[in-house]
Amino acid sequence: MQRLRIKRTWTKAVLILLVIGIVLGSVFAVNAKENTSSADQQEKSSPSFDTSSEGDAGWFNQQIFYAMHHRGTWLYDLMSATDTPPISDKSQTAAVFEEAYLRGIIGDYTDEDLHGPLDRRFVAQTTVKALGYQKKSIGKVSDLKKNDTDMQTLAYYSWFTPDAYNRLYPDQLITPEEYDTLLSELDRCRQLRGKKVLSFGDSIMYGAGNNGEGISDLIAQKYGMIVSDYAVSGASMGVSAGRSHICDQMRMAAANNEQADIILLNGATNDINHTDFGKSVKGSDLSKTDETSFNGGFEKAMWLLQSYWKNVPVVYVRVHDMDIATQYIEKRFGERGLEIARKWGASTVDLFRGSGMNTENPIICNRYTMKDPLTKESDSIHPTALGYAKFYLAPIGDAVTEQLMSEE
Repeated sequence: MQRLRIKRTWTKAVLILLVIGIVLGSVFAVNAKENTSSADQQEKSSPSFDTSSEGDAGWFNQQIFYAMHHRGTWLYDLMSATDTPPISDKSQTAAVFEEAYLRGIIGDYTDEDLHGPLDRRFVAQTTVKALGYQKKSIGKVSDLKKNDTDMQTLAYYSWFTPDAYNRLYPDQLITPEEYDTLLSELDRCRQLRGKKVLSFGDSIMYGAGNNGEGISDLIAQKYGMIVSDYAVSGASMGVSAGRSHICDQMRMAAANNEQADIILLNGATNDINHTDFGKSVKGSDLSKTDETSFNGGFEKAMWLLQSYWKNVPVVYVRVHDMDIATQYIEKRFGERGLEIARKWGASTVDLFRGSGMNTENPIICNRYTMKDPLTKESDSIHPTALGYAKFYLAPIGDAVTEQLMSEE
């Protein structure tokens, strides 16, 4: 009997241990799954940090550990891009902070801030003040609060652009690659400031989908340039009754004695539905060329640019792929425009092929083009502030920089 009792007791103990093992195994499995899911989620999305806990030492140390660049370095590089470079030494972080404070670029700061990690929000707050940007809005961004006007402004000028999930990650630390891009933009601000851009074209140059701030306005505001924009909504290269004629825009600018360091030009969109395609034009003296067709008007426009503003570089912008005609017709007008522009020595930016802004895609159309005030549907033609920032400003900024720097 005693041996039987012991055997039964042992059996119960084994069963209890087995149950405990199963429970613990389940807990470990759940934890492992949660950790894996968390890791997967972190890998799929850009990292962000809660700046509301900046006073917490653990958060600060974590930021320092992961930071590749610090705020003092950024402040020095930022001030170097302004009209008055810093007088302090780059390695003297305290002096750099004090100079930035005296210039109104930053507010009160602590010793801890001197070696603080560089995140997107700090870049936005300081850049807006240092470069004198007026506050702008790029529209609804899912991870911004109402008071994130500096992030909105920098996104408006495409320093940062929202991702496919409409997020800007304001608390994300600046990576080495991103810092190189920021330095490149600062260098452009330094080199392009004060130069004059003169522009001609239609509603996309004018900015009909962005309250009248189009291509040339945005480029000029971003880099501190001077702008005269003669573009008019509805304009065409060929002559069309009731529409602005781009050649006449140039004649008006010349009559006003406009000077320029660089010229931006677009056109062809309205010609697709309102002017004849016409025939190719030969020769270099086009003073008597018929301007009524698309071909004739475009050739005459390029001739006028060389006549009025000799040796001033020209950048022709072929606009994005739209839902306004068949692909054959859009390509026919667009490819000929590029051909004529290059024939006359202009630099070209082909957003039809190179930007990814194809508004025949309803998702892209709805997100990046203006909504018709009557139908409330996106029109596929006129970029919003987000459309310009996402697809237009970077390649056009590259072309403007290349042309102006090659002149020096």
